[in-house]
Amino acid sequence: MRLISLNIIFFICPFIYFAQKVNNVDVSQVGQKIVVSYNLETEQPCTINLLISTNGGNAWQGPLKQVQGQVGPNITSGKNSITFFVLNEFDELRGDNIRFKVEVQEESVFQNVDENAEFPGPGNSLAAMGQYLRVNMKFPYSASQKGISGKCFLKFVVTETGEISNVEVLKGVPGCPDCDEEAIRVVKSMPRWKPAKIKGRPVKCYFNLPFSFKSS
Repeated sequence: MRLISLNIIFFICPFIYFAQKVNNVDVSQVGQKIVVSYNLETEQPCTINLLISTNGGNAWQGPLKQVQGQVGPNITSGKNSITFFVLNEFDELRGDNIRFKVEVQEESVFQNVDENAEFPGPGNSLAAMGQYLRVNMKFPYSASQKGISGKCFLKFVVTETGEISNVEVLKGVPGCPDCDEEAIRVVKSMPRWKPAKIKGRPVKCYFNLPFSFKSS
């Protein structure tokens, strides 16, 4: 197994590839680790990946997994760095062909946020949403006739302005597509939510919601 030598690192520096919002990229080596520092300029949190090419940029491998630092989802503007552990990923690196790329992906919808999206209303948002569902949800006639009961699990997006979009059924009520359709209808009819936030900025996020249908 061969380590990258310092003179290889110096060769790499002029040949770093980076995306539009990344600048001031620098590479250094500390023992068996490579440190890629960069400055990110973005209005929304991004996903940052570190890629490597061992053939002069003709083909890229990654995202590299044995990394630490400002890499992965929810990365915001500022001076950041990524530490790459050479020995864990590659047996051999030829210095004259190595390239690194700092890749930026705009986050469209987030799973993890600092502040969750909330249904509007006074007091507890979950209680307000429960009240809305009780008033607006109609038990399907077909389910009533067949005595069907069950749960429908929905997933949807709350946008950065609070609108509901991309409503989908994760698991429907067995034998009752009308129940699933009613759950979708009610969610789409909801008023504008309070959007989720990351570091004080409104962002799109996913929200999961179960619906219970009980035959009387």
